[in-house]
Amino acid sequence: MLDPDYGLAFMYHGEVSGAVWPSGGDLYVDVLMGRERPDAETRFRTQYLPGGPEFFVITDFRSMAEQPDLKAFLDRNFRILAEDYNYLVYDLRRWNGGP
Repeated sequence: MLDPDYGLAFMYHGEVSGAVWPSGGDLYVDVLMGRERPDAETRFRTQYLPGGPEFFVITDFRSMAEQPDLKAFLDRNFRILAEDYNYLVYDLRRWNGGP
């Protein structure tokens, strides 16, 4: 999930759990610290795919806008399952890119 408070309220109120994608601010700190920033697909394959994610929930649209590679990767490979002005949910159960 990509959520402004690292998914804490979402996990509590929604009674779900999952890995949290780094926010735009988190990625900026990595740049300032001189850490390598993998592209979205590489990050997904190495850090998230092994956990078997089924959905990607976005409630932090500002961070999404700061990561155009993430948006492009999700749009290219997954279908949108649900959306409104508060959230966007991608269905990760069928990946066009394969494992």
